[in-house]
Amino acid sequence: MMGTVIAREMGLPVTKILCGVNENAEFPEFLKTGKFNKKPTIQSPSSAMNVSNPSNFARLVDFYGGHIYDERDKTGRVTHEGVMDIVPDLESMRRDLYSISVKNADHYQAIKEVYERSGIVIEPHGAVGWRTLDTYLQGKHDKLAAIYETAEPGKFPMISRRQSG
Repeated sequence: MMGTVIAREMGLPVTKILCGVNENAEFPEFLKTGKFNKKPTIQSPSSAMNVSNPSNFARLVDFYGGHIYDERDKTGRVTHEGVMDIVPDLESMRRDLYSISVKNADHYQAIKEVYERSGIVIEPHGAVGWRTLDTYLQGKHDKLAAIYETAEPGKFPMISRRQSG
């Protein structure tokens, strides 16, 4: 996501950057409320997203003029994660970014839908991307859009096989 934000700033012709997340919904909640509330991490089929205080969030906040940090004690131990002392430009973030949280059960439904529709097997992270795009477009797939992911479905054989086969 952060790479796309930077590429867009460099001229990539992207209208909106879609940032789907699993049930760790701190980011979409932040876009809605302007408040960052770190919560305990929820386990999900899209395991690389099982992070409730992602490092890219701090980079994104900084990119949009804000500042977030982890508070530490005298020994350097983190005592409070995700302290935001400067709120980023929320208006610009909301204009540029769209984010939703995809429930665990919906990962499986999205994998099944994509397979039934196209014969393509996606993995849980791609399922989050697909569901985010589908929700954003509200089922109308007449706009040019791309989903990219870095995980291989073979890394999730039980999930991908169960939903597509």
